[in-house]
Amino acid sequence: MELLRVRDLSIRYGDREVLHSVNLALGAEEFAGLAGPSGSGKSTLALAILNALPAGALLSGEVAFSGVAMAPVFQEATGALHPLMRVGRQVEEVLRARRRPGRAFAEAALESVGLRSKEYYQAYPHELSGGEKQRVLLAQAIAAQPDLLIADEPTASLDAATGQTILDLLLDLRARRGMAMLLISHSPELLARFGDRILTMRDGALV
Repeated sequence: MELLRVRDLSIRYGDREVLHSVNLALGAEEFAGLAGPSGSGKSTLALAILNALPAGALLSGEVAFSGVAMAPVFQEATGALHPLMRVGRQVEEVLRARRRPGRAFAEAALESVGLRSKEYYQAYPHELSGGEKQRVLLAQAIAAQPDLLIADEPTASLDAATGQTILDLLLDLRARRGMAMLLISHSPELLARFGDRILTMRDGALV
């Protein structure tokens, strides 16, 4: 069953076209990897799929999604988390957006990514390690109950051992929740160990 279809997607900022006629399809529960060098358009494609492009982006083509929800996991957890808001409340904010408020749901999301809610619910981001912050971002994503999770370089700011733990957690969450996943990385070698297939971008196009 097809979950996501991108058709002839091009994106321009002023006179500069950064994506060129991209076409891809992703099936329900499929785990695809997206590789390519910096500046190749990987993150721009992810933002377009999430309908989160910055102001000024000119888009042509189509992104069709047949599921209920998508959720992102960004590469820099420190910048993605509010420094003055407790971790539990930040997970609850996602639940409110989905009209499912309640501390119990937020605690369950934290527990699902290996963070003991009694210990982490009242913590601030600066009290957590890099790997723990990345788990909080995963908890926020899981709280949205997504059909598709888009993880953009989720291990880029982590050491090798912690990064491996986060990748293993992504695989476990996918297996437990039956969601599709698009994992973005500079490393095709890493993606080959995890994805059902690998897509490669270069100069704004899939190659």
